[in-house]
Amino acid sequence: MSKQTGINKKLIAFILVLIVEAIVLSILMACTSLFEKVSIDLASVPFSQIASVVKKLGNGGAFLRGLGMAILAALTFLPITYAFSDFGGKKNLPEKLSLVLLGVILGVGTFLMVNPTHFLPKQLWSSLRLANSLVSITIWSVLILCLALTGIRLLSSKNSRNLMRGFSALMVFIGILAVAFGVLSVGALIKEEAARTESLQEVEYFVEFMRGLKIAVPYILDAVIAVLLFRLSLIYVSEEQSGLKKAAANVRRASCTLLAVTLLLSVIHNLLQMLFLKDISNVRVVTELPVLSSAFVVVAVLICNLIAENKELKDDNELFV
Repeated sequence: MSKQTGINKKLIAFILVLIVEAIVLSILMACTSLFEKVSIDLASVPFSQIASVVKKLGNGGAFLRGLGMAILAALTFLPITYAFSDFGGKKNLPEKLSLVLLGVILGVGTFLMVNPTHFLPKQLWSSLRLANSLVSITIWSVLILCLALTGIRLLSSKNSRNLMRGFSALMVFIGILAVAFGVLSVGALIKEEAARTESLQEVEYFVEFMRGLKIAVPYILDAVIAVLLFRLSLIYVSEEQSGLKKAAANVRRASCTLLAVTLLLSVIHNLLQMLFLKDISNVRVVTELPVLSSAFVVVAVLICNLIAENKELKDDNELFV
């Protein structure tokens, strides 16, 4: 019972983190300019915004300037400290080098975004947003490299419990990203539509509402699956593993249902544009599909099938013995 209570507490804490994150980002989106035109350079989130905060702190008093420098130092030294610590398991040399590189890129990249005019020629000052996006994409690339090397190490260790602990940490990361991108994408759409409220036809409100749902649901899908997979990994690393098959079935069921809803909303939005073509002033021909969300669903279902089959095999072996 205590094991189940511990699992529930961790799950509730994860859900509360996602809720608080959504609320804080919504407030920042509505009340500040930190995420202005975020739909243009979504790849720069959150590094460009961190740089904006550091820059504002740097323009304050001595204490605020020191706080900004502390943030820069933390961005640099946290990955490097993690590289040479035993937390998360003993790292191999490629993983250590990638984490050190991540720390250097984070610190230097954030400093470049805080002081771009000190390093860019004057003719490029008008392209600061592009420069920020390039720096952020570089940071994301190194971060993904670190995650990939960590995953390879866990897979090669042949320790399934350590692998699932790393997997649960990855689900936390994916859940936080999904909520951030979802809130920022929908917030950018709301700001865009609010700027042209007077030019909207009555029927366009419903069409744009469906478009907002179509944008938000894939991120909701990712966040929900991340939470369910996080719970599944917690059950897997527990000693009893009670309810493992049911948890895997819940992930499969939720994944398939939410993916079907996501694709259906995309179809409905495009059909509405066709039906009310004469009554709307801004037609958006949307051909994109939630490819990343779909791939995430497929991976989630495969993982659940493997875990369920492994559990059944283990139970059969115990009965045989």
